Order: sequence, then C-alpha cells, then structure tokens
Amino acid sequence: MFSPRTRPHRQRGIVLLVSLALPTALAVGGLAAAQTTTLELRMARNQHDAALALHAAEVALSAAEAWLQANADPAGPATLFAAGGNGLHEAVGYDQVAPWRDASAWAGAQVLANVVPDASAQPRYLVEWLGTRIDAGSVVNPQPPVVIDTFRITARGAGNRAWATLQTTYGLPRGRGRRAITGRLSWLEVDGLGI
Repeated sequence: MFSPRTRPHRQRGIVLLVSLALPTALAVGGLAAAQTTTLELRMARNQHDAALALHAAEVALSAAEAWLQANADPAGPATLFAAGGNGLHEAVGYDQVAPWRDASAWAGAQVLANVVPDASAQPRYLVEWLGTRIDAGSVVNPQPPVVIDTFRITARGAGNRAWATLQTTYGLPRGRGRRAITGRLSWLEVDGLGI
C-alpha cells in the first residue's frame, strides 16, 4: 500500500506534465490556425487577381468590338487592315503563326488607357480580319444578300499576378443589312498563352 506521503508526489508530477503539455498543444493549434488563415488569404488574393484579369480582358474585347463598329468602312476593311500595325492584322495561312500567338505582335497591340485601375498592366487587344462572306439566308428562307466581314479579336487582361486571354469571332455587316449571324459569334478563354 501507498502511504499518504507518496501520493502527493505523484500528483505533483502529473500536474507538472499537464501544465507543460496544455500550452504546447495550444501553441501548435494556434500555429496551424495561422497557417490555414494565411493559405486562405493567398487563395482569395489569387482568385481576385484571376477575376480582375478576366474582367480586364472582357473590357478589351468590348472596346475592340466598339472600335470595329465605329471604324466600319462600307467598302470593306481591306485598306484599313492592309497597312497592318496598331494591332490590326490580316488572316494568315494555316502554315503561319497567328499574330495573337506571336509575342512581338503584342508589342504593337491596342492598349486601353487606364480602364482597370487595379491591374498591373492595362488590357490590350489584337484584331484579325479573317475574311468576307455573303449571307443570302437559307434555302427555306431566302433573304436579300448581305456582305459580312468576319474578325477574330484576341484580348489580354492582367491582374497583379494573373493573366487572362479571351478570344471572340465577330461578324460585322456592311451597309444596313442585319442578320442574326452578326455581332459576337463566339467567345473563348485561351489557356497557356505564355506570352
């Protein structure tokens, strides 16, 4: 049997062990919570940057579409696009590199002036004239022919650490003809551009 004198020594040892283990456990838990909070803040910041870059690229797409509408020539875009430069390019063949894939073409792209104040760089765009076609409706529903010029617009937007590249195909009728196949025909987010 234990005498009453030995029992308090054991209790003091357990109290010492608990008094050292409890603050250690609280410190480890606090560090884990701080790391989790830091990680969540980084994730939120990255998500904000990606959303900002996507917004900036969409602003550039809309600006390019408005520019095409404002500068539409009834005779067609041949003279405007033949000179090139200023982010305007004619379509290239299948065996050539598209301007939007060429880093040097982005140096001459149209840059929007301070439309996205939080971005690390202002959005920019390139416009390629892909060609012209005539829309006369369908066999079932023939319409008066309308000449439609087709363009590819590529826009890049930046956050602080993120880039977004969007591309749209845009149909612009010459003259007064309007069809359902004009305006924004497609929309695509381009990944892995790396320029």
